[in-house]
Amino acid sequence: MMTKILENTIVRSSSDQSKNSSELFQCSQQKNESNARPITRSLSNLEIGKTVTMFQEEKKIINQKLLTKQTGNDNIPSPPSIRRHFVQRTNHSQLAKKRYIAPKNQESLKLQAIIGYNGNGRENLVWHANTGFYAYTVGCHVIVEDLTTNHQTILTGKGHTEEISTITLSHDATMLVSAQCSISIKKEEPQTRVIVWDTKTLRHKTSFNVSARSIQSMTFSKDDHFLATVGNYRKSIVTIWYANHFTRLVNWQDENSSFYINCLAWNPIRMNDFCLGGTNGGVRFCTINEQTDDGNLRLQVVQGQIPILLHEHSKPSFDVTACIYLTSIVNLVLCATNNGFITCWNSRLCLCVLHWKADSSEICYLITTKYKLLTGSSTGCLKLWDIESLETNLGQSDSIDSNHGLKLQDEFQLDDGIISGSFDNTFDMGIIGTLCGSIWYICWTTDRSKTRLVASHTNQITGLIPIEDTHIVTSSTDGTIRIFQLDDRNEILRFNTNGLEVTCLTSWDNSMIRSIVAGYNDGTVRVFSLLHEQMQLKLQPHTSSITTIHIPLHTMVCLSGALDGSVAISNLTQGTILRVLNEHHGLASICTIDSKRSLNNNFYTWLITSHDQRVSLWKSNQQFEICSLVDWLMFSKADTKNHWQSSPPCLARFIETNLILFTGYDKNQSIGIYDIGTKQIIRTIAINQWCSCFDFSTMRDKNSLIAIGTKDRLIQLRDYTQETFQDFIGNNDSVSNIKFNKSNDLLITTSSNEILVWKIIFK
Repeated sequence: MMTKILENTIVRSSSDQSKNSSELFQCSQQKNESNARPITRSLSNLEIGKTVTMFQEEKKIINQKLLTKQTGNDNIPSPPSIRRHFVQRTNHSQLAKKRYIAPKNQESLKLQAIIGYNGNGRENLVWHANTGFYAYTVGCHVIVEDLTTNHQTILTGKGHTEEISTITLSHDATMLVSAQCSISIKKEEPQTRVIVWDTKTLRHKTSFNVSARSIQSMTFSKDDHFLATVGNYRKSIVTIWYANHFTRLVNWQDENSSFYINCLAWNPIRMNDFCLGGTNGGVRFCTINEQTDDGNLRLQVVQGQIPILLHEHSKPSFDVTACIYLTSIVNLVLCATNNGFITCWNSRLCLCVLHWKADSSEICYLITTKYKLLTGSSTGCLKLWDIESLETNLGQSDSIDSNHGLKLQDEFQLDDGIISGSFDNTFDMGIIGTLCGSIWYICWTTDRSKTRLVASHTNQITGLIPIEDTHIVTSSTDGTIRIFQLDDRNEILRFNTNGLEVTCLTSWDNSMIRSIVAGYNDGTVRVFSLLHEQMQLKLQPHTSSITTIHIPLHTMVCLSGALDGSVAISNLTQGTILRVLNEHHGLASICTIDSKRSLNNNFYTWLITSHDQRVSLWKSNQQFEICSLVDWLMFSKADTKNHWQSSPPCLARFIETNLILFTGYDKNQSIGIYDIGTKQIIRTIAINQWCSCFDFSTMRDKNSLIAIGTKDRLIQLRDYTQETFQDFIGNNDSVSNIKFNKSNDLLITTSSNEILVWKIIFK
């Protein structure tokens, strides 16, 4: 049986470690002294005057160094190197404009659940401790989940169609706002769509567009009077909206074209003030002035700059990556940097009055209460600081505490960089999202533990196997094979091969013991036992990446196809390679291999399809010691000018012993049914989109269904007999895998690194 992975880990207190918390503070000023002193200190009035003078000279020097990063001739800024900034996932498709959507309440598919979390988003997870409202994003979907029952509500109806970069929740928890990336259309101003959802009804409330490629940060003022949106590096523009009816009040963009913004924080006491942090140590303190002579709202922006002393510790770039106001002091702001420093600013004087080394890597996340500060790094280190004495000692030059009240209380190590999080008012518990697509529940006080709530693939999913009606197995180019439960969507088992990509997947039932057989990009085949939770066998039948793998029913034989067109036959019990077939070799990669056992059980009929639209038919005995090429099926290509790699794949599978269902890049856009006995195409089903994958279901007392996934993100469900169909949208990229479960009441699809579970509704 498959067993649950224990994710509950007791965290050791920093007081148990041999290293004292004061040793974390490094000296940046006394370079020649053997004993380093803390760099945390306040500035005297004389130093403040000198600092202001230094800033004027420093500003001229820094402005000369600020150069816009360009790629190619299109004046497109190159993506930032810091992990805090949002960069849209590379998408290989656009949503099909021509779709046939069923009328309401007549749909044959309903999106039931989504497995995963988008670790590519930023600030794309919210949790409200008082109400329990909990939401996060996957691809183009916002998911609201009940933490008690694990029930998901997927927000649909005038929803998003592109990757969601960020979401935010109003402070009274009545409105959830989500922002998707813009669609790349040449010669048109990019528009990012923002949707406002009612958290009680979970329905679309209103929507508006922002002139930006995507939204980097978005947050409400403390009184929910304003909403601020910040564009990412492609167009770093700040827009202020009235939150009651979402009308735009003002746009602001820095005069320095190379300055882009990473973070925004509102003042919790002075509701019209907020802070911006960006590139090259840039800090901007902003005030919304609603009382002007002409009645128009104005935005006052004052520039602050990181001191030269900190620039000496910087990497080639020195960016402010997170900022937060101290809740108990109206004028103090904490800003984190990409080299692990935290700076404390007086927002009225625009001066850095304190700084310390808080982490060895980029700090992506900051949150504070009156006496506590929480920092999260790009390497997954979550630190809890005690700052109770900070405000008392900050202005005292003769303070006994040389660290000014800063103490590291505790820390957790998570699986990857921290990109989002929400905590209660006392920091007793919270929820954190990480770059690798995990969501963690954090408990500081009771059992001092971390519990993983959601796990995800980080890269393209390459294989999908439903196991009974309870589990699915998936593989990915991230090198992992994972098993998920369908009822609670938990990952219960994982196999990992570091440095390799899993390119295809199949299951093998050997003497009632279920195993997973996977192909890799180095040409190897590996067999994993689900019972023993370990790898059992490794073979190298190919010299190029394996593209498809198949095990005929009731055999010990594995049929694998590769990128170079070779097909290998391997014995999985003996661990030997029986033979390699080169009939397709050197022309195009192998797309699919399928087989059917004959009625008299003496032999197998099987097929190979390659990307050049060729299908070969074979016959073999049960041990596959004898393999005979029976026939070639070749179809006319739609466009011979296109290389096969840019063409739709050639797909085929047996639906009966003598019938093959096939589709490819044919002149006639269709699915064909081929009779092996008569060697004729006995029927064609016209389709309006090229297939990237398909599956076929056989159900008693019901018509069979064909499920089709397309490059244009469509899911199409077709009646095999009547040829009627419906289109469904929901995938955020080209559909790479599509499978019915054993009972044929669920359809599972994958695109990019997301997994969607659809409920089949029979009308």
